[in-house]
This record gives sequence, C-alpha cells and structure tokens, in this order.
Amino acid sequence: MRNLFIREKKFKNSKNKSYSAQISILNNSFNFVYTILNIKFKFLDDDHYFGLYLTLFGDLLDINIAWTRKTDHAGFKFNFTFLWLMIILETYDIRHWDYDNEKWEVYDKI
Repeated sequence: MRNLFIREKKFKNSKNKSYSAQISILNNSFNFVYTILNIKFKFLDDDHYFGLYLTLFGDLLDINIAWTRKTDHAGFKFNFTFLWLMIILETYDIRHWDYDNEKWEVYDKI
C-alpha cells in the first residue's frame, strides 16, 4: 500500500477523540479468484453498534462501514476501495478497552 494522502489529528475540544483521513493505492494484484462476493452485517453485539462489510471481486470493490464500541480505538470507520484506490475516513477514541474489567483503561500519569 502506498499512501497518497494521510491526515490524523485530535479534535479541538476533546481529550479522547481523534480523526483520520487517508487515500492510498494498493500494491497487490487483482485477486478476484479468492473472493467473488462477501457480505457481512454486525448489529448491536458486544463491540459493534453497526457494521456492514461488502467485498466484490477482491479489491475491485470493497466497502466497510463500522461503528464500534467497547474495543480499542472505538468509533466510526468508513473504508472504500475501488480499482485498488483506497479511501479511509474514521473518527476514533484514542483509549484502549480493558476487557477484563469492562471499562476504558486508565494509565497512571508519570
């Protein structure tokens, strides 16, 4: 993957939320043999509010839309690939999820 553009920054008035925008070209070849059509939905499970994943002919068309929770870097993610050009837009929480205690990890300040 070769990045053409990438921008990542914290939101102005938030200590835990960030955003990222990325445009890349995929280096791998057209792999339509291993995936012709793949569709997955996730809805209101432990770590997703919503998830839609569609892949058509490998990297020819790939759409991933997800809104995650209770997981590391939870948030909204939109990933669109068409003819090996990938666009990723996401907002996410910079914290990590403590799966044992079911809460966000807290780090001691040094």
